[in-house]
Parts: sequence; C-alpha cells; structure tokens
Amino acid sequence: MTQKVYCSRKHRDCEGEKEAQQNFQERRIPKKQSQKEIEALKHIFPQLEEVFNIACKIGEGTFSSVYLAVTKAPAPPRKFAIKHIIPTSHPERIESELRCMKNLG
Repeated sequence: MTQKVYCSRKHRDCEGEKEAQQNFQERRIPKKQSQKEIEALKHIFPQLEEVFNIACKIGEGTFSSVYLAVTKAPAPPRKFAIKHIIPTSHPERIESELRCMKNLG
C-alpha cells in the first residue's frame, strides 16, 4: 500500500494550535496520541520537515488525518493543512477524495 500526503493551500479555518488542541479535548483524543502520530508521519515522510513545522493534528476521518503545519524560514510563516491519506477504504472512495483535493488546489 502506498501512503500519500497532500498539502492544501493555506488552511483558513484554524486559528492555531490552541483551538486545535481544544477541539481534540472535546473529542477526547489525547495530545500524546497526536504527537505520536506526528512523529510517525515525519518518519514516513522525512521531507516534510525540510519545509514545515507540524504543529498539531486538527482532524481525522475514515481514511485520513489532517495536521496543521507552518512553513519554516526564511519565508514568512504560512499555515497549511497537510492531509495524510491511508488507503484503507475502497479505491473508488480514495480516488474521489483525491479528485476533490486536486480541484481545491
């Protein structure tokens, strides 16, 4: 199975790590679990660390997780959502998700 990571354009809905952590607390997803998943993501895709600081996990779905990432210097910091798709669903559903993401940007 091939895993994919997609970076959307600027993530506009998140006010930052504090809001994301509050959302996690409401859903009872421990911060420690989120940090373990971020470390696993960095291990699978080490090139992410060249461009981004991954701040926190901001969402999850049936076959993906979404992380808040901030660009590293020298450019001014910009926020992005990084979606890690794990192909555990029917290929047609994943293909549909990928088409939607491609259309978004």
